[in-house]
Amino acid sequence: MLESLSILREPERQSPRSTVRFPLRLRRAWPRETTRLGLQYTDADGRTVPGQWFEDRDEALGFYEKLGRATGRAVLARSGTHSVVLQPDGADTKLPALESLLHEPGAELTTHRPGRRAVVRFEDPGGTLYAKALRPSKTEKIIRANRFVSGLSERAFGVAPIRSADESIGMLVLRSLPGRNLHDLAANDPAAFIDGCAAAGRALRTLHIAPPEGLPLHDDDAEARMLRDRVDGIGVFVPALHDAASEACERVCRELGAAAGSRAVLHRDFYDKQIVIDTDGTPGFLDFDTLGAGEPELDLANMLGHIQLRVLQNECSPEAARAASTAFLDAYGPADTDRIGVYLDSTRLRLAMLYAYRPKWARIAPVLLGKIRGRPATESPRVRVVAATKDNSPCGGRIKANKPPCPLVFVVGCPRSGTTMLERMLDAHRDLAMAHETHWITKHTKRGRDLTKEGHLRPETLDVLYADHRFARMAPPRERIEAMMARRPLKYRRFVRTVYDHYRRSRGKAYAGDKSTGGYIRDLGRLHRVCPDSKIVHLVRDGRDVCLSMLNWPKSARAAGRYAMFKEDPVATTACWWQWHVRAAMRQGRPLGEDLYTEVCYERLVREPERECAALCAFLGLEPDSAMAKFYAGRSKPGGRSANAAWLPPTPGLRNWRIQMTDEQIEMFEAIAGETLESLGYARCLTKIAPSTAALAAERIEQWKREIGDRASAPGRHVSNVTSEIPILEGDHT
Repeated sequence: MLESLSILREPERQSPRSTVRFPLRLRRAWPRETTRLGLQYTDADGRTVPGQWFEDRDEALGFYEKLGRATGRAVLARSGTHSVVLQPDGADTKLPALESLLHEPGAELTTHRPGRRAVVRFEDPGGTLYAKALRPSKTEKIIRANRFVSGLSERAFGVAPIRSADESIGMLVLRSLPGRNLHDLAANDPAAFIDGCAAAGRALRTLHIAPPEGLPLHDDDAEARMLRDRVDGIGVFVPALHDAASEACERVCRELGAAAGSRAVLHRDFYDKQIVIDTDGTPGFLDFDTLGAGEPELDLANMLGHIQLRVLQNECSPEAARAASTAFLDAYGPADTDRIGVYLDSTRLRLAMLYAYRPKWARIAPVLLGKIRGRPATESPRVRVVAATKDNSPCGGRIKANKPPCPLVFVVGCPRSGTTMLERMLDAHRDLAMAHETHWITKHTKRGRDLTKEGHLRPETLDVLYADHRFARMAPPRERIEAMMARRPLKYRRFVRTVYDHYRRSRGKAYAGDKSTGGYIRDLGRLHRVCPDSKIVHLVRDGRDVCLSMLNWPKSARAAGRYAMFKEDPVATTACWWQWHVRAAMRQGRPLGEDLYTEVCYERLVREPERECAALCAFLGLEPDSAMAKFYAGRSKPGGRSANAAWLPPTPGLRNWRIQMTDEQIEMFEAIAGETLESLGYARCLTKIAPSTAALAAERIEQWKREIGDRASAPGRHVSNVTSEIPILEGDHT
């Protein structure tokens, strides 16, 4: 995919103040999400031009229009089917300080990650200054980290002094440190480079003191989660590298968790470009933005990994690299060499996935992966059954323990019910790999169109499937499926199992699962027919809190907000919509039996995550894993635009309909969906509904039925009725 974004030749639209000169060449990219990329281009004049790619063209258009109104400098460009919004000359509403910084005399933009941070270099009479434009919410933390390090009494390194700061607009101006960084010395003065690495090692020891309370923790678990998150991005944007990266990731993650060591204050971004050596040999350390607590071997390995990288880039000779690495470690003193080796592999993997997004250096990525030490895979995980007790919480009884481990698990729920949090909990289990919102299984079961009359997969169906990025990011190479079809006709059920088997193996796990909200929740019967031995976890949340979330969700048009009735009465629409989803799942799921279907209460899950995760493991037949309840460790981002984006821990009370909804809204919701609330164990707030409200609610229900048409009756179909309509899978028991 990156190849198609490598050159932008002309704009589709641009705001009147834009001065970008085409063509543009891609220098680097950063995955933001699997549907979004941060980009950095160079234009025809050699200027840096940042931008963002959006998978959804409507989202790209909306962002372009918003940015254009705010700054007058937005550019919308297209490369094939891809839409890119360019943000030249500091056009970034998330970084309010950037535009004014670029107006300073002699200002030069050195880097700009849209919406995240930018660095501007300029001169004043006192020398070179570096100004950071940050999100205002992040500025105080970085200032605090810089001042903490500056105040260390025993430190043997310089710290760039803060010249000025303005937290209200996210600006931090630092005076440059004298000297040359180790990266420049490696290329131009090998002897000084080796001496500088020794000085850096001695100085780093003085930073690695016992961490005070309050520093963000980046332990082995956080490192592993970061790596897995980046592998997910590689699967979407650099799929040719995904299998190798995924296999290496699981090996590294197993080693990271094997024998964690002691903790110290960490730089966490310690490498040659962050270290300046003055003329008298005194080192200075830059950028404490990621300061935290963790194993000191992480910093050591990061430095060693970058020295190795410079050899691959022909910026340092192998002889100088070996001497510099030895000098660095000798000067640092005693350290756990085994843990250095583990974190060195982690650094190689991280750098491989970073440079895979840089066209100039993409060839280095597979070389770095090849340097990761091979280790045999562990044996199949042990399975232990955990007894579960009952309580009287909403959503029914506790999950029943079930001995055989599940080959496949599906998480469903009405959108805005917390299914992403549950997906992340399950994915944190050492034995379970969860895919995200794939939706494809039940879309391709129609005879004549997707399958032959005998229920075998048609070759043409592969064209549709592999064109869907949600399928392609988890599927094996198409050639493998075609080879299977060439040997003998391929039943759809076996095809589905093959895809999920590939996905779990690519993640280094024993079992696989999938989370889908709107995709499967109203079609559980068909899903069960395709995957009859899978288990379905239906996450249920108080519909009034779901309604409250929907009313405040900017993307409501993807869910209840897509219906015309929503503009007229959003509360009534959301009540009908929530009830439609939940009843569909209950009516089709409960007949499957308690061995295959369970309902999990969101409120109980966030209140007692450890207990509920253990019970859920019992239902799935898996050994409990404490990492499930701590899925957010090392990934939480306070101040994120949403609970999911911020990777918040399980947090009771994120929504509180009792105080955040009006009496009129509560009455309307309960007039429509009160019985469904009660059937799930949620108490009604109102004992009586006003006749006028009841009459209006009845009108809304009829209006809803007219709008959704034939689909209104679909949730009432039981499993036996639905599955009888799919005679395409008979006889496939492989």
